[in-house]
Formats: sequence, structure tokens, C-alpha cells
Amino acid sequence: MALLNLGVLEGRKGNLKAEYEIYKSLIEKSNDKRILPAALLNIIADYNNLVENLGIKFDLDEILGLFNKGIRILREVKDTIVLTNAGNYGEAIRQVDEIVKISKETNKNEYADAMSLLGYVYLVMGDYQKSLQNFEEALRSFDLRDKNFEGRYYLAKAYYAKVLAELGRVEEAKLIAEEIGEKIGELKLIPQVEETIKQIIDEIKQYSNG
Repeated sequence: MALLNLGVLEGRKGNLKAEYEIYKSLIEKSNDKRILPAALLNIIADYNNLVENLGIKFDLDEILGLFNKGIRILREVKDTIVLTNAGNYGEAIRQVDEIVKISKETNKNEYADAMSLLGYVYLVMGDYQKSLQNFEEALRSFDLRDKNFEGRYYLAKAYYAKVLAELGRVEEAKLIAEEIGEKIGELKLIPQVEETIKQIIDEIKQYSNG
């Protein structure tokens, strides 16, 4: 989000080429579905401004390539949930693996979020060991200095607790769920995310210790 704001600032200062390069970098290196729509729209508007106002020429194929890549990532993040819930696990895993490859070396939190998504797919599949491994990697990788990812971190942690319960580690799962339940009131989460976390906590409470 900070880079997107920096791009806007450069545009206001009249540094159109710098603004363009920031949006280009975002599309090439990020899979954040909150940022990509704005970056895609701005890079198209920026392209027109650069050509019309400064006479700077860019390869139109490059613009189209960036646009198509951004649209593909947005579609894949959304479709992964749909595919998983429809039982098309192989395709869901393939799509998340693509996101992991893109984000692993470029964006720590997006990588963590992708690993969490992979954990969710394996959870729905009933492969709890693989799900556990992916959620553990996600929780290790989140950098909560960026408060924009708090919701996704605690959502991953709630699902992680559910996996523990499925593996018979119910007492451990309930302790984590209790910790999240106490913390959630302090956070400013998206209502839908908060509701999902509360639902997972309620589900964990139903598991028997024996």
C-alpha cells in the first residue's frame, strides 16, 4: 500500500515516469488484490499522460502484458476459494503455487498469505498434515509491522488451531482459539474476516479433548 501511495505522490509532483515505474513494479512483484486494481487503472492513465504530455513512448505490448498479468493474479486469488469449495483441489493448488512463486522473493506478507491459502486448500481436502505445515510456514512468514495483514494473520492462526484440533491436539487448539478470541476485540478487522474467525473459534470449542 505504501508503494501505491508513493506512486500517487510522484504523480501529484509531476514525476509521471517515476509514477509509472512504481505501478509497473507493483504489478510485476505484488499479488495483493487490494492494490492491483488501482495500480492497473493508474498505469493505463499514466501511459496516456506520458505519451500525450511528455511525448515519451512505451512498448504497448509491455503495458498489455502488465495488465494481463495483474488481471490473472486477481482472478486466481478469487478462483482458488471457488475451486476449493467446489472440490477442484488440484487446480486450486496449482493456482496457489503460482502465487507462491511470484511472491516468495518479492513480498513476505503476500507469500505468507499464499501459504495460508494453500493451508486452507489442504484443510478442506482433509490432508491435515500438509495443511499444518503450510499454516506453520505462513505464521512464521507474516510481518505484522504492516498492520494491513493483521486480519489475514489471525485468520491463518484460527485455521491453524482448527487443524490442530483435527489432528487430536485439541487442548493446544483451544488455547490458541482462546488467545485469538481475547485479542480480536483490540483489532480493527474487516467485518467479514472477524466473523469468519469467530466462527472458526466456535467450531474449535465443539471438539472433545478425548
